[in-house]
Amino acid sequence: MLPRNIKYFWWRFPVIYCLTLLSACSSTKFVPRDRYLLTDINIEIQGDKKNIKKSDIEPFVRQRANTRFLNLFKFQLWLYNLSSSDSSLWLSNWLRKIGENPSLYDPFVTEQSKQQIKYFLEEQGYFNGRVEDSVIIRGQKIKLFLTVYTGRPRFIGQVKYFFNDPEIEKLVLSDTSQSLLKKGDRLQLDILQNERIRIETILRNNGYFSFTRDYISYQIDTLADPVNAHLQVQVNNVRQSNPAGEVSMQRHFRYRIGNIQVWIDNQRMSDTLNYRVDSIMYDIASIENTTYLFRDAITVRPAVLHNNILIRPGDYYRQSDVEETYKRLSALRLFKFINIGFVEHPNDSTSADSAHIIDCKIQVSLQKYQSYQTEFEITSRVGLGVTGNVNYQHRNLFKGGETFSVKLNGSTETVKSTQSFQFKNTLEFSTELGLSVPSLLVPFISSRFEQKYYPRTNFTTSYNYLRRIQYTNHVFNTSYGFSWSASRHTSIKINLTDINYVRILRLDSSFYQSINNTFLKKSFEDHLITSSSISMIYTNQQGNKNIPFRYLRLGVEFAGNTTALLLRTLGEKPDADGIYRLFQIRFAQYAKFDADLRQYLPLGQNSKVVFRFLSGIAFPYGNSNNIPFEKQYFAGGANSMRGWQLRSLGPGSFSDTTQVAFPDKTADLKLEFNTELRFKMFWKLEGALFTDIGNIWSISNNDTRPDALFHFNNFVQQLAVNSGIGLRFNFSFFVLRLDMGLKLRDPAKHSHPWVISSFRWIELLNPTIGIGYPF
Repeated sequence: MLPRNIKYFWWRFPVIYCLTLLSACSSTKFVPRDRYLLTDINIEIQGDKKNIKKSDIEPFVRQRANTRFLNLFKFQLWLYNLSSSDSSLWLSNWLRKIGENPSLYDPFVTEQSKQQIKYFLEEQGYFNGRVEDSVIIRGQKIKLFLTVYTGRPRFIGQVKYFFNDPEIEKLVLSDTSQSLLKKGDRLQLDILQNERIRIETILRNNGYFSFTRDYISYQIDTLADPVNAHLQVQVNNVRQSNPAGEVSMQRHFRYRIGNIQVWIDNQRMSDTLNYRVDSIMYDIASIENTTYLFRDAITVRPAVLHNNILIRPGDYYRQSDVEETYKRLSALRLFKFINIGFVEHPNDSTSADSAHIIDCKIQVSLQKYQSYQTEFEITSRVGLGVTGNVNYQHRNLFKGGETFSVKLNGSTETVKSTQSFQFKNTLEFSTELGLSVPSLLVPFISSRFEQKYYPRTNFTTSYNYLRRIQYTNHVFNTSYGFSWSASRHTSIKINLTDINYVRILRLDSSFYQSINNTFLKKSFEDHLITSSSISMIYTNQQGNKNIPFRYLRLGVEFAGNTTALLLRTLGEKPDADGIYRLFQIRFAQYAKFDADLRQYLPLGQNSKVVFRFLSGIAFPYGNSNNIPFEKQYFAGGANSMRGWQLRSLGPGSFSDTTQVAFPDKTADLKLEFNTELRFKMFWKLEGALFTDIGNIWSISNNDTRPDALFHFNNFVQQLAVNSGIGLRFNFSFFVLRLDMGLKLRDPAKHSHPWVISSFRWIELLNPTIGIGYPF
């Protein structure tokens, strides 16, 4: 046996070796003699640290030191320096491609950065701010220090509005409660710009078609008060000059909508506004003084278009109507190009009080209604595998933007045994028919709801064949529901009716023995699920911006209530076991609640930390003593507790003595917390450090598995813990993920749950392969 000090010291040798290797290559190998390697940039804020932070200044610093791996050492620069100056060597070229060339200090760029920071301070109201720089030089390495002195900010003092038009004055001053210029607020350029946009929006939504924010100017008095800046907001009239060169000021005209023409064509028109009507080329329809012109044939019902166009003849021009029309026409998913233009009617009058008319011309270019798509991709739902999809879609089945789809899917995945390097394959085949209608097909819902939220009614029917290691089943499904966007960040989906008939064809003998004497056996009988559900997804992610954001998914599902009520109303009687059956099939009755909360926090440009809290609980009642197996929760695998293989953890501290090679452990309750640090390494390779904490539990007293039940007083002691490292190859169109989980705490080991203390790490490791990020 090795001495104790050697036993716990052996792991340090690889670390020392790697550190030695990293330091062996000079970081200034490719730095010219008269230049310096920029090793670090230190930014210090002096003054108002509450409102001006280091992260606000960093984007204006135009130089960057070489990136550090895990914020420790410059791994990419080290790779670059391993190359040679001989460009004919492929290895050298490859090292330079995946590495990072030395970041050289440039004093001219430093001055530019200082000027940009000063402009930024002025935009934030710090007109007396300044930036100083200094450097520390050691050999050919230089460290840059930037000290930002904010000074005292200027605040908004008195605000006065001046107008040359009483009608405009009345409109703007009627909404001063919404003004962004608040006395005592810090004077910021963004606030001034947004106030101009606010006034412009008010006027353009009240008929002032030609008004722009350029007619709004500011006068800022910073001399009268050393702290406050007094503002004058001037809304100017139109400046015009006649042929003689005489300049005059004219009030802004207010416009009403005249004629409306909607051109529906298969190709984009070069000049929609000047198109003339040719009755030979176009089929023409008219609704409420709006003319619809279809090239060759009527391909979309005019009433559908009319209901989604908010611009009406005789109304004052409103910019909000134009923007809403763009959104509504886009929501139909029929057009590849949409253009809304306006042409002013000739009018000899120059009086702002006389009627001024603009005609509206809308042109939409149709996209192909029918499409076929074939896809092949790598998957990792239960193991590593491949799936193929063939999809057909018709986007305008009944000439009203109805989307009809046919989907065929086939997939196979490989699952590893928990006891050996034995592998088995799963097989899945499914087909689905779907119809999505761009309206809410349900009574007693006002048209206002449709106009605001763009709902869709969805009908689906599908068949699924699934052959897993433990069982083989058929699933027949039909559903009817709705989906809509409640806001820019929130989407809602309701399945009013969702019917699943699950037929079990085969149960693996060893798996059957493991559940034969338990209440779980009834979960693997033929059953019917008639449910209703609602789910909500909220995310404030803004494209690919490197800013913090959240993701929240909530789901509620109730099953069997309508069926139970129907059978009791019809006077049906339960069988000898007290179970009601519909067409001789047992139906499930339960309530299920799910939550998935995630927080994404960027740490600089190349790394982020992600937190996820996952929870779910399902209650059987009425006609059920247990939850159908496909609705139960499991833990382990590539996207859950990564220290355990798929479905091999839990429930609770239950220790399975059956030694099933391919376990399928499920339960009624799940709690899981994950944290993952993601960082860019080099080339397309990313790294990750993660920790997973969680488990599943049963909530039914009928569950005879020892220590499987959830109890508030000891569930913390039953939490499993694993940590691990991961590599991710980010190819943009997909991410290949390799994770190595390490069990730290196994609740099934009752006497010594902290298994990491045994130092039998090989037995505790669990490699997983996944596609995409785990969350």
